Amino acid sequence: MMHNHQGKIARHKIVPLPIDIGRFTYDPTIDLVTEMNDTEAQLWGWDKSQPIRYCDVIALVDDPTSFMEQTISHNESWVLTKPIHIKNGNVVKEALTYTYHSEDYERRSLTKIEGQTIFIRAA
Repeated sequence: MMHNHQGKIARHKIVPLPIDIGRFTYDPTIDLVTEMNDTEAQLWGWDKSQPIRYCDVIALVDDPTSFMEQTISHNESWVLTKPIHIKNGNVVKEALTYTYHSEDYERRSLTKIEGQTIFIRAA
């Protein structure tokens, strides 16, 4: 316990931290998150009953330009992002696996992103 300047014990609200990895699937052809686990919803503050689009994610990150560069401005099959600061105070990393159309050898026709959201800390 911490003592404040008046010698009284300061009480802090204890917030449970997610221990599981957030998981989601995003379909860029319809611009929708089609699946997510409870940890994913908790980390980002999503209501799982509402549709989630890429612009909704962009609205929640502190640095949208960096987020877009790390998540969609490439043609890799797997990416681990730098720490991402979410406006709700959580800091996470995203491990993303990209699926492209089977006949797209230049990797321009993205059909699916499967992601794991790794909790780093609460700001």
